[in-house]
Amino acid sequence: MSEIKFYYFDANGHGMISRAILYAAKEKFDNVKVSLNEWETLKKSEKFEYQNLPCLEYKGKYYSQAHSIELFLGKTYNLYGNSIEDEYQINSMLDTFDDLYNIYKHIYMPLNDEDKEHLDDYKRAIINKIEFFMNNFDKKYMKFGEKKYFLNDNFSVADIFLTCVITLFCDLLNCKNVIEEKFPKLFKIINNVKKNELKDFFQNAYNNESNY
Repeated sequence: MSEIKFYYFDANGHGMISRAILYAAKEKFDNVKVSLNEWETLKKSEKFEYQNLPCLEYKGKYYSQAHSIELFLGKTYNLYGNSIEDEYQINSMLDTFDDLYNIYKHIYMPLNDEDKEHLDDYKRAIINKIEFFMNNFDKKYMKFGEKKYFLNDNFSVADIFLTCVITLFCDLLNCKNVIEEKFPKLFKIINNVKKNELKDFFQNAYNNESNY
């Protein structure tokens, strides 16, 4: 049994980046996929201090909250850049996931009839938001010198985020061709990382059938 367990639903969502970090680090861990029925019982356990997922069990300790876990794992495996400026850039990127998710949730789990009537509007809004973020990432990448990876010549959580999150939303919204055509330099990073550092993740952990 591994000393490391990662608990999340059988979806990509807020568990995707942490799973990808563990795969990129070649770390052995138990990828625990929790069903909704199981979660009703599990969340009452003291393991889950905020009664939410994801949760990381790491060598006898439990860690909660998606971005905090991503930071913990990124620092643990030396994937969080080489300076406080690098850390800021990574954290800034990670925070954009919630901006995208807060729009996308109206598509994959509409709360009311109004949401259902405006699905196309939400889809346009999130694609516009993706393009807005990618435009900013593209400018930063050029400013950083257009090296092999987003920040420099060293692979980091920034590359994991870019690869996983852009791939996810392009798959969900069927907009890859449009986004790739506009941002070919960033997709060069994405395609390279998918073939190398995250090859095992996309083959074994990325859920192509999940709607989130």
